[in-house]
Amino acid sequence: MGELSISNIVSVSDQISPSGAARRDFGISLLLTTDTTLGTGSNRITVLTSSDDADDVFADGTEPQEAAAIYFQQVPYPKNMVVGRWINADVGADITGAASATLATFQAISDGSFAMNGEDYTGMDFSGDASFTEVAATIEAILAAGTDLNLKTATVAYDATLGAFTITTATTGATATLTVASAAASGTDISTLLGMDEDSAYTLNQGDDEETITEAIEAILALNDSPYFIALDETITTETDKEAVSTWCASRRYMYPASDSDSTTLTPGETTSFFYQQNALNLPRTWGTYSATLDYKALSSAGRLSSFNPEQSNSIITLNLKQLPGTTSDSAITQTQKAELDAKNVNYYVPLFAPASDSSDAYLTGTTFGSGVWIDVRFWLDWLVNALEVDLFNFLYASDRVPQTEDGVAAMQRVIEAVLEQGVRNGGIAPGTLSAANILDVQQTTGNTDFDGYLPKGYLIYTESIANQSQASREAREAPPTSIWVKGSGAIHTIDISLTFEN
Repeated sequence: MGELSISNIVSVSDQISPSGAARRDFGISLLLTTDTTLGTGSNRITVLTSSDDADDVFADGTEPQEAAAIYFQQVPYPKNMVVGRWINADVGADITGAASATLATFQAISDGSFAMNGEDYTGMDFSGDASFTEVAATIEAILAAGTDLNLKTATVAYDATLGAFTITTATTGATATLTVASAAASGTDISTLLGMDEDSAYTLNQGDDEETITEAIEAILALNDSPYFIALDETITTETDKEAVSTWCASRRYMYPASDSDSTTLTPGETTSFFYQQNALNLPRTWGTYSATLDYKALSSAGRLSSFNPEQSNSIITLNLKQLPGTTSDSAITQTQKAELDAKNVNYYVPLFAPASDSSDAYLTGTTFGSGVWIDVRFWLDWLVNALEVDLFNFLYASDRVPQTEDGVAAMQRVIEAVLEQGVRNGGIAPGTLSAANILDVQQTTGNTDFDGYLPKGYLIYTESIANQSQASREAREAPPTSIWVKGSGAIHTIDISLTFEN
């Protein structure tokens, strides 16, 4: 006997709300390098979570390996570092196979063959080859007798550490291309023995043209868009390249921790150093670190900032007086030179007291090249802007319809207030009084002429009335203009005390 369904009386349907956009992760660093360990295309980047990761990818003494060793010494432990290759000269194509077959397997073949780049290569006799190096030479000779321009002049080498063969074109640039290997029409197929067939764990890099440093950044970010800090390996010292990075960052939400060892920067009155020129350009997204020894102090300072977690209370930090573990402080800098660095908004890492043996090293003072802009303020504001954009987008995305009414505006304001309250909790916003110019701005914008400038919450949100919207704005379904005034929490870097003692 059937039963009546309860849904005849109460019917409930369910749906899962679509996931919204994710906020950007402020703190991941990109290290741009010319190191050729990395390849081209998608092989031009690697993501490191530790210095051990770097040791697995890069040889000892290479710039990325040394940079990672410094970066991951920071405390608290920094976020990931993306290493990306700048292709600063035309490069050829190459393919490295998986671990090859044994030498005896090759020696048993007198008619080896494979196809590559649409051409069959046959007649490879390995029977007399006494080593893998001789096997490579046999393959190279057959390639040289072919007609494909990329393979005619290619070299074939055996890497004993990898236990694998590599074919590298002598031709360079984007026209230098290779395909994976496959079986030829005749002969004994060795494509699988080389580990270069479609099913093997080969590594294939196509040739590529020389690119500018900013083209490299954009190509790398197209592959992995997580980085916020854009750093350079310290062999990239050309001022033209470094200035191109700072100019690129100036119009985008990225920051560039720049390094320089030019002692001219220490000279009072000089106007030729890279850091002097950067400061003259007033670049709030670049901060400079002078260092007599280039040992990745700027990258280390970015790693220190990367510990910022906006979800935690009082998590925003200033870089002033922080330590850069693994680096060497500049104990020879004089007070006059320090004053010159301060005047140029250049940061430096020095012992705080004399003698140096009794001192604690500290990073001073945490400024960008933007006049009056602290590194932590620029960094935190980028987080705030992104949080507002993403949360308001998700508000619209998840809503069936936001009415163009005062209720709809109030709902929008609640989203804004939630983000600003998070800014209060993480330490970027605090109660305070606005400057005279901003007090006047509030009065004129809101019509509240009695406003005295004090923000008890640390922020003020004002949205124009729906009733004042133009018909064109209503038909375009635009929200009324919203203004937000925020008072930063600031930070104490120095203390001045007057003590009076009377006996």
